[in-house]
Amino acid sequence: MRRFATLPFLFFVACSCFGFQLSPRPAVDRQSHKVRVAPFRAPQTRSFEQFVGYFTVESGWRTDLQLRNNLSEEGDVPPKYQALTVTPFARFANGQTVQLADVTIGAGNVMSVDVESAIRAKMARVPKIKYGSLLLRYHSFGFNNIYAVAMIHDHGYPIAFHVDGSGVAKRMEKGSREGIWWLPNATATSYLVVSNYTEKVTPVEIVIRGSSESGFRRNVIIGANETTRLSIRQLREEAGIIDEWGSISVQAVANAGGLDSIAFMYDEAAKFSAYFKMFDKDPQSRREERAWNGTADWTLRAPAVALSSPDPALLFPPKTQLNPNVFVHNTSSHQISYLVRLDWTGVDGKPGSAVLAPALIASKETQLLSLRDLQNGGPLPVDAHWATVSITAACQPEDLIAMTASYDSTMRYGVQNPFSDYLGFQLDGGKWEVERRTTRYPRSVTVQTISSELT
Repeated sequence: MRRFATLPFLFFVACSCFGFQLSPRPAVDRQSHKVRVAPFRAPQTRSFEQFVGYFTVESGWRTDLQLRNNLSEEGDVPPKYQALTVTPFARFANGQTVQLADVTIGAGNVMSVDVESAIRAKMARVPKIKYGSLLLRYHSFGFNNIYAVAMIHDHGYPIAFHVDGSGVAKRMEKGSREGIWWLPNATATSYLVVSNYTEKVTPVEIVIRGSSESGFRRNVIIGANETTRLSIRQLREEAGIIDEWGSISVQAVANAGGLDSIAFMYDEAAKFSAYFKMFDKDPQSRREERAWNGTADWTLRAPAVALSSPDPALLFPPKTQLNPNVFVHNTSSHQISYLVRLDWTGVDGKPGSAVLAPALIASKETQLLSLRDLQNGGPLPVDAHWATVSITAACQPEDLIAMTASYDSTMRYGVQNPFSDYLGFQLDGGKWEVERRTTRYPRSVTVQTISSELT
């Protein structure tokens, strides 16, 4: 629903595209061979709301709201209906809401909004707590006609976060948001952000664990439209966890579909950042509903995981060596057996693949799989630059979640690639950005696809 690399920062995003047809395609009269064009029917539009779970305009930080109109100029939509107007609202942590200026986006185009400037244009005084969530309202044919993302930048540092827009799952009363955290050094700042998109005051239980099942629980009440931000490091210390990685869960017995959460860390001294993708876990969801491409088992895929020897295209300094890891977490209450498949292309251009031996993971356990070890005497070639990692298990959706992280020993150079369970036959990119700060070896390279459709 919502998913990094520093130096360079590489991110791929995918969101499903909404398909529709406004009028019948032209029919051919078999006797006259003339085309019969059916009369145009006025399109039916509805009101939609989309939310972005976090923004900040605190000192030193900048948030850009980037919006893409997914309607195509080449489709069945008449030109007068192709442009879409979005009305954004900034919701601060205490629930205070301010309506921002409308944004009109042409078909297939991307518009960026500096959130702080948009807020100051509407408010004489910005609240003391300068973070929260964003609400977007628009009229269109489908929810996914607009793709929204917040790009959050730390001024003067190669640090940025990507927060996707999402909707409210009104039918999901009981459920959770599940994720994996990772703290590789003693100085990184780490946050868990929980936003309530609805008018309902919602109690939540936050559970943080290390690599094992034992954990620490904290109860938090999130008011209407409010946002709560907590330090993952502080939660870890309160729990007495000494592990460098583990799991985090945001649980609700009511209004679970109206909650969103994101988690991330950054270190200005080491000049790196990482994003911890979180997954919606709906107890009513079944594997058969998510069996894309006829897959019988629950399947997660992470394409283009950077291996130990970086691709020269990443422009890392010579001799940079990454430590590629895959974290796997069992969110269920029972043991799960899972398989890991690796697919790669060698420097000689020849493809290869390997399936590892079945692994067992206990309830609430988080495991680490070192891809570097698999390159040193394992099935992965030492000189391969990238691998696709697939994880399959005979379990229900989100019973098993995973995360990747490929960084060097200094944490200044690295790549992250999120796992997802969906597939598609087409990827359309939106806006991408590249930032370089030196001429020979970039101290910071930022590359992201901020708007794309997977259909």
